[in-house]
Amino acid sequence: MTDNPGTMETQAPPAGGEGQAQEQPAPGAEAEKDAPQWAPPDYLPEHMRGATPEEALEKVWKGYQGYQTAHKSMGQVPESADGYKVELPDDLKAKGLDFAPDDPAMKLLREVAHEARLGDQQFAAIAPAFLEKAVGAGLLEPPINIEKEVVALGEEAGAATPEEAALAGKKRVAQVADFVNGLKARKVLDDAGAKTLLELAVDASGVRVLEGLQKAMSAAETAIPGAPPGAPAGGGVTLEDIQKARADERYNTQSPKHDPAFRKEWDEKAMAFFAQQKKQG
Repeated sequence: MTDNPGTMETQAPPAGGEGQAQEQPAPGAEAEKDAPQWAPPDYLPEHMRGATPEEALEKVWKGYQGYQTAHKSMGQVPESADGYKVELPDDLKAKGLDFAPDDPAMKLLREVAHEARLGDQQFAAIAPAFLEKAVGAGLLEPPINIEKEVVALGEEAGAATPEEAALAGKKRVAQVADFVNGLKARKVLDDAGAKTLLELAVDASGVRVLEGLQKAMSAAETAIPGAPPGAPAGGGVTLEDIQKARADERYNTQSPKHDPAFRKEWDEKAMAFFAQQKKQG
């Protein structure tokens, strides 16, 4: 106040802001300051968390895309085990490992894959590798190509062309099958024994084994132990005649051409021949 009552003394402006208004906070700044900080939910994996919701969402989206890519590479799980399809590579086939879809090993592999819920593309990737390693380790027998085995038998028999070899090979297989069935008919083998022997005839080596057995049994059956060669006796029959008759397929009970009447006839001739030989001392 001055001594002059008609006037008022002007107030001094605030220090540091002479003639200026005070700065006001930006709209919403206080609300943002008071808002709670971002905290990712507990169920979110650590590698998908971020400092902000946007960062976390981006990580979740990238993870989902990766899952989709991986899932597509696995393929679909078929409704049944028979739904798995696989094309074995040519190099595996060249090694003789051309397993057919109905091969027992393939069937078992499909069943295990379906129980494990493998995708069809996963199965197609692991099946060839498994088969090759299992055969290489001796845990699985390679499949038998019956057509090739039959042709090999025909070539052994001297066939000149693949067609002739196939026919000759089939004939050899049929002959050993008749041999085994003959043993079964004579009660030498029961059903189980005949089945076991017939299973050998699926490849060339098995057919050779059965042929050897047939030859041995035939030789034993037609042998004439200790019979000396002699002059014709008993109606002009000679030892050579008897031996020739017993080598005939009609005499052999294991042969599909076996003729009981023919065998009986020559058995009687042989008995007469040896009886005459005995009398002659």
